[in-house]
Amino acid sequence: MLGVAKQVQGARDGAGNLTPVYTEMARSIQRLGREIPIPTNQLAEMAAAGARMGVAREELEGFVRTSAMMSDAFEMPAGQLADDMGKIAGLFGIPIPRVGELADTINHLDDNAQSTAGGIIDVMRRIGGMAQTLKMPARNGRLRKTARMNWASRSVARCCLPSIR
Repeated sequence: MLGVAKQVQGARDGAGNLTPVYTEMARSIQRLGREIPIPTNQLAEMAAAGARMGVAREELEGFVRTSAMMSDAFEMPAGQLADDMGKIAGLFGIPIPRVGELADTINHLDDNAQSTAGGIIDVMRRIGGMAQTLKMPARNGRLRKTARMNWASRSVARCCLPSIR
């Protein structure tokens, strides 16, 4: 829970003491731990990652819940997935309550294309800055085309960016 205390705005006062904001976040994470089959320390790591990526305190519980479901569905480490999804949401301008819709799109591609959720997330993270510049939405068909590319090449930007027109 140290990450939560460090990253969540208002979790510590000016003197460094824990505040009621921290106590409420800790209770929320413990509550989620009884509902979701992920250890509470990983849920806390996800909350800290979300807070670090700019997720508002009021949206953290929903973000953690969605990220936990995605972690299970995509078979990815929970903390890393939360960090990546926070970054992608920020780069593509996706409101946090709508991250679940992005997860559905990624899951659809994972199930119906020759790509993995981890690969799709990696591409989205890599081209996110360019997508932001081009004002390209996350569900754009070009991303679907990109997701079907051969993941053997680690030089994703070089092979993907020419396909964006």
